[in-house]
This record gives sequence, C-alpha cells and structure tokens, in this order.
Amino acid sequence: VPLFPIISIIVLAIWGGNALPDILFGLLACILLLLSIFVLFNKQMPLSLEPTARNRGASIVRSIFSILGIGALAFGHYFITKLDLLVWIACPFLLLGCFLVLRVYRTVTWDDVEG
Repeated sequence: VPLFPIISIIVLAIWGGNALPDILFGLLACILLLLSIFVLFNKQMPLSLEPTARNRGASIVRSIFSILGIGALAFGHYFITKLDLLVWIACPFLLLGCFLVLRVYRTVTWDDVEG
C-alpha cells in the first residue's frame, strides 16, 4: 500500500485516465486482503517470535492462503476488466467488504496481539 501512489502515478502516466477504475479496484482489493489476512490469521507483531518449525509451517500456510486470495481477485479482475462498467460496479462491493472486515479489525485489542 505505501508504494501504491507511486505505482498509480506511473500507470496513469502510461495509460492515462482509462486506468483509473483499475487503480481504484486494486487499492480496494489490497486493503481488503491486508485486513482479511490480519483478522483471519494469528495476530503477531512482525519478527516477534523465534523462528521455530511450527511458526515457519504456519507462515507457509498463511502465505499459500494469501496467494490464493490474491489470485482469486486477480482472476476476477481479469474477467471484469472487459467492461469498465463492471469494474465500477465491483468497487462498491470491495468497499463494503473492506468496511465489514474493518469492523472486525476494530474489535482486536492489544491483548489479542501476540509478541
């Protein structure tokens, strides 16, 4: 997400305003995935636990699910980009998903975070 503005500027410079729906879709998808990963998996501070076989195994499983989630959104994006209108229609659904997951995210306290 921190690199998103830089990438967006480059994409807009190359493809112009036609890429705006795709940029918005991508931003919402990134936010939704980041929030979902945090809510669904163990809440740990980065690099706070010693690397054990169990932690590495859990990390691999999280990575696989993350890749599958990203792949599913990319697959869906590929098909809806055939019509810009579909991308604009999909954005409110992503925004709703972000809102719903953010509501769950807000219930996480520091006591829930391991590390």
